[in-house]
Parts: sequence; structure tokens; C-alpha cells
Amino acid sequence: MGIFDFIRSLVGGVPSLEDDDVDTGEGAAPALRSPWPDRLRGFDDFDDQQKFRVASQLLEELGGTLENPKIKPLQDDDEVELRARLEGVPMRVNLEYDMGWIRPEFKIENHLGTLRLERDHSKIAKTKDNDDDWADDDQLRVFVAKGIYVEGYENYVEESLATVKSLPPELLGDLLENIETYRLRGFTMGPDSLEASSVPGFDELEDPVVHIAGLLRFMHRIAVGVAASGGDPAGDREAVVTTGAGGRLLCAYCSTRFLPLATTSCPNCGAAHPG
Repeated sequence: MGIFDFIRSLVGGVPSLEDDDVDTGEGAAPALRSPWPDRLRGFDDFDDQQKFRVASQLLEELGGTLENPKIKPLQDDDEVELRARLEGVPMRVNLEYDMGWIRPEFKIENHLGTLRLERDHSKIAKTKDNDDDWADDDQLRVFVAKGIYVEGYENYVEESLATVKSLPPELLGDLLENIETYRLRGFTMGPDSLEASSVPGFDELEDPVVHIAGLLRFMHRIAVGVAASGGDPAGDREAVVTTGAGGRLLCAYCSTRFLPLATTSCPNCGAAHPG
């Protein structure tokens, strides 16, 4: 059974958003309710063994949708991990059960370049003054979508933005949309791995199995897309870096420094760029 078949089996009987006027009738079967809110109620008050057990149960249920699943306890670090494959791609989901943190990771073939995107809607742009003798020691924050940005020193930011530009448009759109959908704190594309960290802990989710299953499917699409994308990452980086500021714009209204992708409007405040 595929991962989406499994998700549908979990929520079977629940009308979709398009089925608002379905006649449930007096004899209709009641909608199935996820058992996870009851299992996770009072999670903060669980002792370590209780947290470990419920995290393991969650991963065991999730593993039923995957290939060759293995549960690996890492109790010295208050963690438990599911290791498996999704459509042949090696992956793992690490749960830090003391805090409820979710960290999925895929092994990938990266032909495009490395990248770390962070998401935090409370952040404002960091800028530097061109006449500041110490400016090279400052870090930059450059946004690629509302609340989603690259942060670091100039060379790192330029290389990361070059990777963003090298992503096929459909893949980039999928990436940015789902970083927001799954409320990820960070998304890292390394030389041979794809990693994410989720802001809501699994104990805060209505159905963590469905949530993580969807997150894994999204990450699998990115992993496959990155592996299938050819090109010369080093050449792409050189082409962008030599343009000076990598095509970045500065919003005159809110001072957000951003990379114009589909539009030159500021991704944070929406102000139009005068150029």
C-alpha cells in the first residue's frame, strides 16, 4: 500500500473540502477520528519512558508505509529514529522525544549545489553599509519568499542564492510552498543529503503520522528532482557571483534584502520595487 493510500485509510470516511454538501444521512458511518490527540494528551508531563514509547509507536505506524523500516532507539540522546526507504530513496525520521522535535533526512545525489533555507516570519532583513570597514564581518539575511531566507557571510549567501537560481522553477515552487505548509524551521540541501527541521513538535500536531507522511513525500519529490537535474553547479555559482550582488534587491519600504524570483515585489511586505 502506497503512502497516500495509507493516509486515506487513516482518514477514511472524512469528506474532502470539495464534498461540503455531501448528504451524510442518518445511516451514514461517522467520520474516523485520529487516535493521536488522545495518545499525546499530557505529553509534557510524560516521563522519559512514556515519551519514548509513544514516539516509537508513532514511527512504527509511519514505517508501515515505507520500505524496509527499522526502528533504532537512541535513548542516550532522548531520540528514536525510523530508518527506511521511500520509493527506493534511503531516508530516516529522527524524533527527539524530550522536546517533540521532528528531523527527517534523505540521502540524495546533489548536482545543483548546497543550500540552507531558514523560515522565521519574525525576522527582519540584515543589511550592511558599503562604507563600513568592518562590513565583511557582518552576516546578511536575504529573503527568497515571505519569511524564508538565506543567512550568512557574503560568499556563503552568494553561493546559496546561486543554488536557488539553479533549481528548476517547478521544483523551487514546490520547495518554497511546502517549507511554509509544513512550517519548517530549516531546510538544508547538502552534498549528499536533504534535511528538514519542523517547528511544531509531533506532540502539537492533530495527526503526526499524516503530517510526517506528507512531509516525507514532499522531501522525496525534492530529492528526486535534485538528482535528476544536471548542469555544472560550480559554473552556475560563478555566473551569479560575478554579477556583483547576485541580483539582490533592497526594499525601500521595509529594508528587506531579497532575491527577485517570479516578481520584483518585496516578499515580506509586498511593496513594488521602483526599478
